[in-house]
Amino acid sequence: ATGTAGSVDDRRWCAARCVAVEDCVAFSYPHPGDGRCWLKSGDDARMSSRLRTTCGAVDSTTDYYTVLERKVSCPKARCADIFVAGASMLNTSDCSNARSDGTGSDGNGVYVCSVAAYNGKNAYKLVEGLLTWEMRWEPMSKWVLSGNGHYRYLVASTAGEPPRTGWSPCAAENTDRACAQGSISLDTVQHTLRDDFVEYAGVCTDVGGVVIGSGYVDIGVLAQLDCEEACRARSSPSCTAFQRSSLGTCVLHTSAAAAGGDALASSQCYVRAKATEVEMLSPGRRCANVHKTLDAALLSPEALPSPPPF
Repeated sequence: ATGTAGSVDDRRWCAARCVAVEDCVAFSYPHPGDGRCWLKSGDDARMSSRLRTTCGAVDSTTDYYTVLERKVSCPKARCADIFVAGASMLNTSDCSNARSDGTGSDGNGVYVCSVAAYNGKNAYKLVEGLLTWEMRWEPMSKWVLSGNGHYRYLVASTAGEPPRTGWSPCAAENTDRACAQGSISLDTVQHTLRDDFVEYAGVCTDVGGVVIGSGYVDIGVLAQLDCEEACRARSSPSCTAFQRSSLGTCVLHTSAAAAGGDALASSQCYVRAKATEVEMLSPGRRCANVHKTLDAALLSPEALPSPPPF
């Protein structure tokens, strides 16, 4: 029973049994109840505020868990972003296409990594206004840094990741016009912030796959990590996900809970991982909607809330 010795392992066992049975839609767990785990089937056995379903009456001796989604949803493969420093562009008429938005961007900053996105190797992108800076590997055995498609720095290498040093400015004799000067250095960005967000392609959608049309706030153009920090810092109302467009526009979702993306290429949706949603239905009774394949009970049951006092 909940709160007793061994209840964490017992709850994990009960959740695993429900996941293993194809038509199980929920399970009840004793609190203290009859000491048994009961598996539930049928559309009338779901109790969920997210699914807008109810079933049965209040039972102060039982905790009830409803499966929201049976399909396993794993976070996408990730690669570390990089920080570029030292880039310097020449401000001449021949080089205006790398500074066409008037911001004077030189391409320094955090580049977001995409796994195996170009020629089988990781690719990196920084968007600043109308400027798009990209670092990627070209088949002529070199890594290049380009601004709006025009090469600015290069380094000869066949490595799977861009070298940290050894970069030279491009010139007519090696690749492109001489529009950069000096050298650049790279450093890995440690992702201490992104670990508890799951990335989905496209605009954020709800649990039914419908694009969320309200309950969000546009806070302007931000770098990805800054957008995430803004989501994490938002407390009233809390931010459940953030969305970032290809132009860098940051949108925080603060009302409707995001559950995925619409798979279009215009944006990326980052859903904040949340093991359980607990709804107090009445004293002594709570309904925990367990996300994905009951991952809270299976993987981190100790994260589930303790029973309320009586």
